[in-house]
Amino acid sequence: MEFLQLACLLLVLVLLRSFVPIGKKVLAFAFSLALGILFAIQFSSVILTGNIADYRFYENFSLKDATSVSDFFGTELLFIILALALATLIVHFLGKVVRTRLANKILPIGLLLAGFVIMGFNGGILNNAYDTLKLKFAGSASFEEALKSLGIDADEYVLKKDVKASPGKNIIVLSLESLEKGYLGEKLAHLTPNLRQIVKDGTLYDMEQSPAGGWTSASMYALMSGVPAFFGLHGNSVFQNNYENKLTSLPDVLKSAGYDLQYFIGNKEYSGIDDMLKTFGFDVKSEKDFETQYEKLVWGIHDKDLFEEFKKELRLKKNSDRPFAMFLSSISTHFPNGVLDKRMDSILPPQPSNLEFMVSATDYFVGDLMAFLSKERMLDNTVFYIFPDHLLMSTTTQVFDQMQERSLFLLTNADSDDITYDIKKPITQIDVSKIILEGARVEHNAKFLTDFIADPDKNAFLSRNNTHILRLNDAALKTFNCKDGIIVEVDATSGNFIVKNHEGIIVATGDMPTGPNCHRVLFDEQLRPFEDKSIAFAHITKDIPELPYLDIFTIENTVYASLKGKPNFGLTKKGEDQVVFEKSDIDLILEINASQKENFIRITSSTYNSKKGSSFSMGDQNIRITRRGLTMVILNSVKKYELKTFDTYGSEEEAAEFISLLEQLSQDHVPYIIFAHDSAHKNLKPFSENLEDLGFHALAGLKNRETYIAHNLSGKMVEEVGDASISEGLPYPKSPTNKKLYFTSPISDFLKDTDRFIAHAGGSIDNLKYTNALEALDLNYQKGFRLFELDISETKDGHFVATHDWKHWATQTNYSGELPVSRAEFLAHKIYGKYTPMDMEAINTWFASHKDAVLVTDKINEPVKFSEMFVDKNRLQMELFTLDAVEKAAEANVSTLISALPLSKIQGDKLDYLKKNKVTAVAVPRTNIPAQKELFKTLGNNDIKVYVYQVNVEPGKDEKYVLENEIGIVYGMYADNWIFDPEQK
Repeated sequence: MEFLQLACLLLVLVLLRSFVPIGKKVLAFAFSLALGILFAIQFSSVILTGNIADYRFYENFSLKDATSVSDFFGTELLFIILALALATLIVHFLGKVVRTRLANKILPIGLLLAGFVIMGFNGGILNNAYDTLKLKFAGSASFEEALKSLGIDADEYVLKKDVKASPGKNIIVLSLESLEKGYLGEKLAHLTPNLRQIVKDGTLYDMEQSPAGGWTSASMYALMSGVPAFFGLHGNSVFQNNYENKLTSLPDVLKSAGYDLQYFIGNKEYSGIDDMLKTFGFDVKSEKDFETQYEKLVWGIHDKDLFEEFKKELRLKKNSDRPFAMFLSSISTHFPNGVLDKRMDSILPPQPSNLEFMVSATDYFVGDLMAFLSKERMLDNTVFYIFPDHLLMSTTTQVFDQMQERSLFLLTNADSDDITYDIKKPITQIDVSKIILEGARVEHNAKFLTDFIADPDKNAFLSRNNTHILRLNDAALKTFNCKDGIIVEVDATSGNFIVKNHEGIIVATGDMPTGPNCHRVLFDEQLRPFEDKSIAFAHITKDIPELPYLDIFTIENTVYASLKGKPNFGLTKKGEDQVVFEKSDIDLILEINASQKENFIRITSSTYNSKKGSSFSMGDQNIRITRRGLTMVILNSVKKYELKTFDTYGSEEEAAEFISLLEQLSQDHVPYIIFAHDSAHKNLKPFSENLEDLGFHALAGLKNRETYIAHNLSGKMVEEVGDASISEGLPYPKSPTNKKLYFTSPISDFLKDTDRFIAHAGGSIDNLKYTNALEALDLNYQKGFRLFELDISETKDGHFVATHDWKHWATQTNYSGELPVSRAEFLAHKIYGKYTPMDMEAINTWFASHKDAVLVTDKINEPVKFSEMFVDKNRLQMELFTLDAVEKAAEANVSTLISALPLSKIQGDKLDYLKKNKVTAVAVPRTNIPAQKELFKTLGNNDIKVYVYQVNVEPGKDEKYVLENEIGIVYGMYADNWIFDPEQK
């Protein structure tokens, strides 16, 4: 059907081109290109969704969203570009051929009409376009009129304010991306053993995809509201200015019953999802909200990490007196090829495709969550619901060949006697909200759309009434923002202030602030108000919001209003009884703040008792300070800033070093910032006269656990002292002339710094990697390496030897026997026929004769056993792969280099854990740098070295690239090659 429609469309476009006489070549080709774009649009819908463009495609296509995930659809994007190019050329040249060679137009006209007829069939290009336009121009209605058009008596419909509910069991809802029922069939049973076991123990309902329910945000909307996602506005922007939905929803019932509502998703900002869920009243959590820094993707973070965060929250909720309803949306099984997570390679067997592999991974995550709930004894009072968000969109995946049926499903552990739906009959997406409440035994008086549909074929009813549903959805949305103007008025009768937007909608109201107080209204990025509160003048500059805000205050009976955005540029106006900010004022504020954001500095100084962190941030970079004392930030034109913390409380030497630096900076006239964390005063007392002479009067008299911020960015010294926590926002100097580095050595100083380079698997030899051979150690020792990584494996008879893994060793030695081999067999085979293999005896002999060399182990996770066998425990650093092994190493005084996976599993403060367990270094993939940059800097500032591996994996990202671009964020790297002395070249 789809390809017949595409062929008809191409024919019609050729014929249309043949009827249009265009003399100029440029205009002629431009017209052909326009026709080619029409074809490419339909082609992209077919290749991305499996269907001709329909309401789903037109409603959800967003150039911004498409661009943000373009890397994920690389192959499909290439096909679309090729289709555009080929269609344009075919239309252009065949159109000219038809025009010049067919003088009689009867045949072309006949073919053209036939093409239009075929495209007008149900599901065809013209039919779908007409249906979409009909929906878009469906008109408007009041909420009550829209209900009536659907046969719903407004008196029977329970409004939000009238909802009454009492809690039942805790609720967990898992919406699995495109993981349709076909994956549960016998042919694909190997992919879903955990889900299939849950089916055996629980209840499985067949579920049909509802109209306007075939994409993620639509599925969410149907889940929450019980109504299909037909909207007159564009589907990806409809919620962005919304502050309320009149429809009585699932969250309304749960909130009335006292449930704590949370929604976990990898990237909440994609497709307006965050706006939608916040409108429904959820606390939405995604990659930006988690303390742990994970690898970031276009989709946010991997599901593996999302499920870990979900379990962390469940632990917190376990003993709460308040019932919870926690929702999670996965992404791993997104079409066309899944979101591959290479970490699962060591856990799950390979599959024919990445998509199938990630289906098995998602099944693993669900199974792990169920095991967790069972272990924590939470299942007795918790019901879970598992379902796919929509059918798999694709035309290219081969997995369809293995599916015995195409449908959705709902899987739950709820007692089927509690649910009024017949398990033998399929449900629809709009039924899920009602089923969730029934299965959780939540008593309520709310009614959903499904309660008013008498037609046994609910999807047929929804399709027939799509325009009425669209009017209902549009009427339900209450939308406004303040982008076009803000008015602050004084009510003449009450004396209260009233804040309105340009349409006169009230934003906030309250008693006019007097004395040393103001009233602050907070806005989100769309300039929608979300909070207002009274605030003392003394705290106005100490707690600057991250988002736009409006401060209202009075001085001598005059009203003042100050509208500001991040990074704190704004306008202040005054009036006797009214202050008006025009759209041009607001646009100017937002424009200037957006341009300045990258170079805006924010400093927070906190005491230990405040339980808040101290930090330095600039733009999107944020460095958390956990070491007590004074932190010095020096601004420059080379790296923008350098940062170092001095323990001026506990160390006399560091206090003296700080004072010496301060004197040097005063002489050099460079811009700098100083701020305190925890306590900083004790060892500054002997230097009080020095501080007074330098102009630091407040610092000279600093008391125990006082907060402190100082800077000279305005040309003079500014000091501020506080109690629990203070913050200040500052613009980065326009053109700092300082080029001197005070804490950071120039890159040239790193070239010979041997402890920044670990010889990867012994280092490269003859352009061969991973040899772990004696000759590799000798060669790279001569080059200057002093840290040597060896991969340690265990032989069949229990001996440690140096090899990456047994399959790799078999390839290196052309060995075809059973693996693993014995120690004797291992030593009998040369690596690549010429390099000497190393067992524990050879390793100890080499390191005994090279007394300045350090062994860094990989693969082995037994610190106590291995360290006892190594020749010199003081020259051993072991990369470890579980927290249990890290803790055993600490007890045995084995130097630990923690790997990326256990680092991500540390609960709470990572730095505290690493220090407590004597961890001196971290080993992570270099691709983790963008997502964990701030963590790595924090570790480095606290003397924990970060080494990156997988150097040379990406083209151009070799040792030189890491040295020039990433040293400073990380300390060092696993290197295959490095020349410490340029004269050796």
